[in-house]
Amino acid sequence: MNPFVIGTSVMAVVLSPLLVLVAGDPPVAGGVALVISKPWSKTAAQVVKDAQLQEVGPQRAPMGALVDLRDDGSVAQLYRHGAWFVIDGRRILELCNS
Repeated sequence: MNPFVIGTSVMAVVLSPLLVLVAGDPPVAGGVALVISKPWSKTAAQVVKDAQLQEVGPQRAPMGALVDLRDDGSVAQLYRHGAWFVIDGRRILELCNS
């Protein structure tokens, strides 16, 4: 079998949970979002701090942080300060509580 096909298939399986989250509803003002930073850049906590937003929860991952979105410009602000993805946090919270 072709190595390219195998590699592509493996990547699709590995990334499918993230693709489902990214393809979901966009985060809204007044809600919670998951901020994922670039692995080669600053941490998600630093992105949130630079965007002058409030982190939610006591736990944090090196590349991800939950943030409280103040207004409609919060998502753009996060991207401007180095966020890779900003995902609706309600789904993440649902997964963590189940």
